[in-house]
Amino acid sequence: MAERKKVQKIKPKKAVQKPKKAVQKPKKASTRTESIKMTSNNTKPKSTPVRKKQVNHSSEHIYEREQTVKKNPQASKVRKKYNGFSVIKGNKAEIEKKKLISICITVVVVLSILIFCLTSPTGPVERITNAFELIGGGEFPATLAGTKINSVTSVDNKVYALTNSHLCAYNFSGKNFLQIQHNFSNPVLSVSKERALIYNRESNKFLISNNSGVLFEQNLEKPIYCADISNDGSVAFACESASYSAQVLVFDKNMKQYYTWYLADGLISDVAISDNGKYLAVAVLMVKNGAYFSKIYCLDTDEKDPIFVKELSDETVYSVDSVSSSNFVCTSNKRVSFFKWKTGENVNPNNFNAPSYFNKGSRFNLAVYGEANHSDIILLNSSGEVKNQFEYNGIIDSISVFDDNVYILNGNKITYFDFETKTQKTINLDSSLKYILGVNNGILGIDNTSINYISLESN
Repeated sequence: MAERKKVQKIKPKKAVQKPKKAVQKPKKASTRTESIKMTSNNTKPKSTPVRKKQVNHSSEHIYEREQTVKKNPQASKVRKKYNGFSVIKGNKAEIEKKKLISICITVVVVLSILIFCLTSPTGPVERITNAFELIGGGEFPATLAGTKINSVTSVDNKVYALTNSHLCAYNFSGKNFLQIQHNFSNPVLSVSKERALIYNRESNKFLISNNSGVLFEQNLEKPIYCADISNDGSVAFACESASYSAQVLVFDKNMKQYYTWYLADGLISDVAISDNGKYLAVAVLMVKNGAYFSKIYCLDTDEKDPIFVKELSDETVYSVDSVSSSNFVCTSNKRVSFFKWKTGENVNPNNFNAPSYFNKGSRFNLAVYGEANHSDIILLNSSGEVKNQFEYNGIIDSISVFDDNVYILNGNKITYFDFETKTQKTINLDSSLKYILGVNNGILGIDNTSINYISLESN
């Protein structure tokens, strides 16, 4: 017999009714996090359950979707999830701000040191060495080595005193950072921002030092008439020559010769080299029909022939000096003239006559005109423009300029002119001095054996 198949009874489908909102019994407040399940695409998502927060009242309950978090009153920081990031509330923002400020200060300091080193014309290592030697202080009065002082000068808060046997250098705080014995019979000093040159006039010996000591001590083939050192360490010597009236030799900061120029006629009285070692100004004294006159030769170290030649028919040139990368100054018995290195143009000519002194300053250049008992004191910028002017009645034994202040020594009296405040002050000394130098808030007085600081505020 064939088996009888079982017939499955199909129950009729019930009508689909909309679910009624179930009245849920209030649940106890929970600290557990409930996840929300998403339905598939072909099914209707279930309604999101609403969490409720229990409040301690008799029969009232408040519902909310977010989870209730119990706060710890002792916790100093609370972490909270917000858009996938952890946010720390508290003093983190203040800490980050302090870190950012510290980083910025460090970057500025490092960049300043880097710029300070890289902008040194003689190299970053030498600039760091020179700066390190100036750190620290000493005290005045300071005793000078030697028995007679030849000259004093200052540059960049440093004072150099050349005696008959030593070169002594101090910072303005009294630290003796350099003391060199030279053993020259007729020493002459020339300084730049990084180095000092001492040469023995009418001899072939010279030495070059920085703040830490002697860099070069050499001899030239011929005796030296005059010399100058530039800010980039280049050195120009005017020397005797076997076949010419004179010759000019130029060396770089490593003492490698890179330029030679010969003078056919005349006597070189002074030489100046530009800050970058590219240009030279050579003052030559000439004689014609029993009368003296001068010529100024301006040389480019890349060219064989002079750029220009200035003939000063009624003048005798005392000195030439580089005052900027653009200009040099010529001081004669008639006037002070400022010329451009490249063109020879006389910038800002003036009518002041018979200068007796010229000196470069930190901000302004100082020129003195007049006679023994009456002088006109002129302050000029690097372009020859007159910035200040006044008259002084009396003998000038020594004069100095620092910023726009002028200091004049007359016997045992120092007269101080402050152009910013338009004041004049007189200081009486207990002993005589040979030189004075203006410094910050005071004066350095120098005799043959010592340097002493004289405060302006205490006098």
